[in-house]
Amino acid sequence: MTSRQFLIRRALLKGLLNSKPYVVLGAHLQSSLALDVPRLTPTEFDAEIAACEQDRYILSVQQDRGLSYTIRVEGEAWLLNNAA
Repeated sequence: MTSRQFLIRRALLKGLLNSKPYVVLGAHLQSSLALDVPRLTPTEFDAEIAACEQDRYILSVQQDRGLSYTIRVEGEAWLLNNAA
């Protein structure tokens, strides 16, 4: 994992943790993340979402407005282990 991927992952999981127990619409999450991560591209966002889902750090939920996300216990543990 590169330092940029680490930065994106940490910002993503922190944003979802701050929104807990609610689910966050993907577009809103990406907009929020862009404030914390300079020059965040849609490709980087999509790649990190996919990686976090594969690692079971986040859970995606299909809703009428699109995919929404929430943090899982594993994601909270990752944040605790990688707090800066």
